[in-house]
Amino acid sequence: MKYICFVSLAILSLVINARVAFAHSEQELSHIIEINSSTISTIQQAITSQHWRLMTAKDRQIIDDKTVWLKLTLPVSTSAADQQAILINNPLLDHITVYQVQQGKVTQTVKLGDNIPFSARPIASTNFIVPFYRDDQIQTFYLQVSSSGNLNLPIHVVNLKQLSERLELQALIDGLQLGGLIIISIFTVLIAILSRSKSYIYYSCYVFTITLLAASLNGYAFRFLWPQLPQVQQLIMPVLIPVILALALMFTEQVLRLKNDSIKLSKTCKGLTFTMILIGIMSQFISYTHALFTNMFMAIIVAITMTFIATVQGAKQHKMAKLFAIAWGCLLVGTCWSGALYTGIANSQMQPQMPIMIGLTFEILIMGFILAVRFNDERQQKQQMQQDALHQAEQIKIAKDEALYLKNISHDRLERMVHERTIKLEKTLKELSIANTKLVELSTSDALTGVNNRVSFDETLLYQSKLSRRYQASLALLILDIDEFKQVNDTHGHLAGDEVLIQLARNIAKHLKRPSDHLSRFGGEEFVIILPNTDTDGALSVAEKIRQAIEHLSIPWQEHKLNITVSIGVSVAIIQDTCQPHKLLDQADKALYRAKRLGRNQVCLYSPAIETQ
Repeated sequence: MKYICFVSLAILSLVINARVAFAHSEQELSHIIEINSSTISTIQQAITSQHWRLMTAKDRQIIDDKTVWLKLTLPVSTSAADQQAILINNPLLDHITVYQVQQGKVTQTVKLGDNIPFSARPIASTNFIVPFYRDDQIQTFYLQVSSSGNLNLPIHVVNLKQLSERLELQALIDGLQLGGLIIISIFTVLIAILSRSKSYIYYSCYVFTITLLAASLNGYAFRFLWPQLPQVQQLIMPVLIPVILALALMFTEQVLRLKNDSIKLSKTCKGLTFTMILIGIMSQFISYTHALFTNMFMAIIVAITMTFIATVQGAKQHKMAKLFAIAWGCLLVGTCWSGALYTGIANSQMQPQMPIMIGLTFEILIMGFILAVRFNDERQQKQQMQQDALHQAEQIKIAKDEALYLKNISHDRLERMVHERTIKLEKTLKELSIANTKLVELSTSDALTGVNNRVSFDETLLYQSKLSRRYQASLALLILDIDEFKQVNDTHGHLAGDEVLIQLARNIAKHLKRPSDHLSRFGGEEFVIILPNTDTDGALSVAEKIRQAIEHLSIPWQEHKLNITVSIGVSVAIIQDTCQPHKLLDQADKALYRAKRLGRNQVCLYSPAIETQ
């Protein structure tokens, strides 16, 4: 896999070099062009001007917001009239106005440039093409060119048939270049997704932005991505270069592990990254010329700094640092060469942006090779870890076999001991469970009557009150008290009184049909009943049935029959707050005493009127 990536990058480098060679051959085919040293404002002045001079190589290296005029004179054609075209092979020119003049009159005017929508071009091509018919007359063309960048003007006059072949060859070369970059970008994105490695993420983004830069330089981005947005074409170039450098910085910082080896170098790399991002933002608010010079200057600064950092890390025997030093050195050479071409320090038929593109290509090549080496190292580390894991697994298997051998030796003895201890533990747990059950019963049951005690009543009242409050259901509370119970104890003794309490509890329990109904001994001869989800009529009905049943109850005791009656206080409400349960109990108690005062052996419902009686 690493070698596939490396070979792809090598092919990409050859394609770009072929692209440069093709551009060089086009320059040699250019006609001699005259240029005026000062701007001519109108076509009439251009026609009559006597200040034309031959265009030199230095004129093509102007970088400024200037407007120049070009004059192209075609001699009389000896062949039959045919359709030809003027080809301007520089997709980055902002404004071009072509005037065709015959016998002193303008016969055709064509406006071109990447500052107007792509659909306005007479021929759909990334280059600027002006078709015309060439006849037996002298034809003169005046070109008014305005551009904020480099005024590189490779102009050719070609037959339309020959133009088609030339454009097909150029499209093939550009397609190989951009296709190779796109394939590498997609390939590294897939590896980044599978490996979840930041290095591959940075590298894939780096290749993708260089792809977009190459497409912008060749005009394909304007043609296919934003053909109706020429303002994007003007903004994209000053942004892409800082982004490319920022991604290259992040990739270098990640692969060289500067955070672990040198905090100062890591901070320097991050500082440059932040600076490039800031320059990319600021470039939208300054002129294209200043943005271009700023990007070129910062590219040189970044390349020098990163070459120095890679050299320092290489001196520390870092495995990848030397390759990084070479990569950044290539970018430094290409950037300086492009800067020399743009500023006129050096002269060459090569397009000024080509050296920096070649430098970026070699940087991609070397960085891709670095990623391949790192991928191979990581794979070897994983293999080593797998071998270590297998060795540990073998050691664990040996230890398990030894443990199993020892276990087999003492298996019978251990099994017998475990069995004995298990029996003892089960017996103890059973006794503990019985004790816990009895303890729970004792803690919630009345010892004499067997019904629930006061503790159980308090818990149940709180729980049923919460349910009543949540579902807005009625909650009824009944308090029963045995009438003249003291006479039973005084006449027949306390044992007779205990028997009365036991029989009374059993009789009351028979009249409670629902599992949620709760009977508790409240204290002494008092019992309390909780009836959830019961309205006033239901509570009075249950209370009256209990009263009548107890009234007819005859309790045998020795040679006597004991007859008793009960008074019952009833209170019913829907609980609204946390204080109301105790208030409900108090109301039932007041109703009970009201029943006592009215003569006993009766049921009394609480009402607010009781408070005043």
